[in-house]
Amino acid sequence: MATPADAISVLETLHLLDHEHTTFAEGVAEGRYAFWLGSGVSRGVVPGLDGVMQKVLEHLKARIDDGDPDGRFHDAFTEVLRIAQLTEVEQRRLDTDQPVSDWVDRKLIIKRLAEHYAKVLKIRVAGEDPDYLLWDAADVRETYGAPQSPDAEHFCLAILGMEGAMRDMVSANWDGLVEAAFEELDGGAATYLSVAVHGEDLREPRLRVRLLKFHGCAVRAKRDPATYRGTLVARSPQITSWAVASYAAAMRNEITNLATTTPTLMVGLSAQDTDIQAMFASATATLQWTWPGPLPALVFAEDQLGDDQLDILEIAYGTDFDNHRNEIANEALVRAFAKPLLVALVLDVLARKARTLIAKVDAPHLAEGDLGLLADGIGELRDLSGGAAGAGSADFVRGFIEKVGRFASLFQHGTEPGAPRTYRPLTMGPVSQLAVDPSLPTNGVREMAAALGLLGCGVRANGWRVAQDATATGAHGALRISGRRERAVFFAATNAAAIELRRNGTVPATDRSAIVVHSDDPGEAQRRSPSGPPGRTGVTNVLDVRMREMLREATSFRDLERRFRLATGLT
Repeated sequence: MATPADAISVLETLHLLDHEHTTFAEGVAEGRYAFWLGSGVSRGVVPGLDGVMQKVLEHLKARIDDGDPDGRFHDAFTEVLRIAQLTEVEQRRLDTDQPVSDWVDRKLIIKRLAEHYAKVLKIRVAGEDPDYLLWDAADVRETYGAPQSPDAEHFCLAILGMEGAMRDMVSANWDGLVEAAFEELDGGAATYLSVAVHGEDLREPRLRVRLLKFHGCAVRAKRDPATYRGTLVARSPQITSWAVASYAAAMRNEITNLATTTPTLMVGLSAQDTDIQAMFASATATLQWTWPGPLPALVFAEDQLGDDQLDILEIAYGTDFDNHRNEIANEALVRAFAKPLLVALVLDVLARKARTLIAKVDAPHLAEGDLGLLADGIGELRDLSGGAAGAGSADFVRGFIEKVGRFASLFQHGTEPGAPRTYRPLTMGPVSQLAVDPSLPTNGVREMAAALGLLGCGVRANGWRVAQDATATGAHGALRISGRRERAVFFAATNAAAIELRRNGTVPATDRSAIVVHSDDPGEAQRRSPSGPPGRTGVTNVLDVRMREMLREATSFRDLERRFRLATGLT
């Protein structure tokens, strides 16, 4: 029996990507998918549609309780309950004198209203603006527009964007959590993400990742209501007319073109809104997806496919869906919700990059099979991280970001990171662009990936244990490897980084547990036991591992493994 999507772990999701959804995972790593986001991505931070419906009911009831002489709030309240379609039993049990939170059937009522949220939000309160229930009752400005701390999903989206695995996001969400995650991981530099809420925004320079918020943005509406309040799409007439309205033409054309040319991953999005369905219908009218294809055209992160999602599959594939309904539906359904799926995709993308980098190393005597064995060690490290991730909590992701940031700063510069949660991508482009990256021969990432592969192989074959804290002697490397001996392992992309690691004392010069894995060939000064900061003797017990030289000289995987064990003292 399949594990329910709301109970699946990151490690189980990784296994799904390995076995049942391999081409999809490959497509994400290659930057082939556009990510379509719904309220399920932000549910852990801001209310979902069910929360909006509860706020509307509570707001209207409070106005009635405070006195409603002309009955306008009572009328709206009654109309909301009508949309809930209460049964006779539910009507008898409903006591509207009680707070909404105390209603016997509150959860059921709220669930029904959320399924028809656009009809609820179109209800007019006499004497108020048409968007009163959204703007005032739900208080969209504070509920979604106030500063909030991003959750695991938002940080993972930012990482995938910074790694080049995702270029476009289409969001129906009003919150600013994705933007906040990019800003935090980018150290406030705003070099990765461009955001478009209406057509004029599309004229702004496009950065590496683009977020299209076609239902509006509460953050911008709060800051500039004159420009952005009207872009908040929530009421059923708005949703229906958006598919044809002239004011939405530029944004609609941009998103429709994306749906025409780019495979889609929907995360936390039920696709119940008619404007979403209309865009896919328009896209299919231009160029229909065929099955089977090189990649699944649509993928949904769900426990099971709903009617609206099946409708979109039928729209996208046409007669192919009629003939292969079950195969297409199975291919399109990844039974994992946003947190475990997005965390798993981050780990998988990094692992696929590392494996690809290993395939590009300068190792003239190693066969393809040898490099494949080396790459298997990356899978071991990936799965160790996946096991530690559990279901993909925000605490795990924040810790992961800090550790990766420190690893990258030590590797590239030989210094501790200046900011706690900035993120440095492994490479700037997706897996598909690594082959043409002109910096590969000199940036050290190939050699670093090969060293990580060897460590992963040691975990599998020798039972080595991997952590990222300090050794018993206090040496705090990029990794701590424990076998028969405990080692603090540092990685240095260049000689300059290696020198800096020693100069600033990050690598303790006399600590016998310390290893520096050099991507570059160490300079003569380092070969002769370099001196540390002023006042030290110049004697060093640090082991220097020359990864580039080792790869060039190794005649087989076993020979490489033996050389690495001897050089590191790991047995």
